[in-house]
Amino acid sequence: MAQNYPHAEIAIVQIGDYEIEGLYCFELDAYAVALPQICVFFSILNKNASRDVKALMGKGFSFLKLKTSLHSKAVNAMLLPDFSKLVRKLDKSGLEAAELLVDAMNDLSWHQLFSQAFNQQLDKEEQQAILKSRLKGKKIRLNLVEAITLYIEQNKESLKPNYIKWVYHNVSDDINRKIFGKTSKKIKLERGLTEDDLIRDTFTADQLELIGHIEYLAVCSITKGVDPVSAVRDSLTRFTI
Repeated sequence: MAQNYPHAEIAIVQIGDYEIEGLYCFELDAYAVALPQICVFFSILNKNASRDVKALMGKGFSFLKLKTSLHSKAVNAMLLPDFSKLVRKLDKSGLEAAELLVDAMNDLSWHQLFSQAFNQQLDKEEQQAILKSRLKGKKIRLNLVEAITLYIEQNKESLKPNYIKWVYHNVSDDINRKIFGKTSKKIKLERGLTEDDLIRDTFTADQLELIGHIEYLAVCSITKGVDPVSAVRDSLTRFTI
């Protein structure tokens, strides 16, 4: 006799510029994510996905089986709290897609995003705009850091140790002074942030977009051989702030 598994509805959950197929099971009154979707989202091979995810989640974890309109058979799925835990574990392992998601989520919860996707709350436009800006900003920031690192590697012999030590800090301070009139340290103190908190996670979507444009121009100059500090300062002169 075939087992009667719970049925789940599907909705697209927007996470900034990303999206994932979320599930909602009425019988369980719970959100979930199907294993095939996890494989696609994080580029995990389907062949051993169940085994690999179980190993990563640790003792005590188990999948649940859900029926959906997209699958002829019931599929393995993770409840939303478990999926959130998986994202954090993948983030700690250094998976870039997970890192970007964790940074972008900040104080927004997975439950909020799934609720939005299933039309259980309406105030989503502003949150999605901020998420998109955060994700875009993280990518550009990574490019800026990589460009500075490459510049240092290519010019190490001619650069002073003090320059190498402070260049990342100095370019951030130059940007923050121009836009906010304050150093990164002062902004953190005023906003009650710890040393590990990211300042840009407290910025508005418009502020993040402006910083993204500034850093993008700086990256273009640095890759052409311009000193990073000079590149950022020149980029700042091109915007009316």
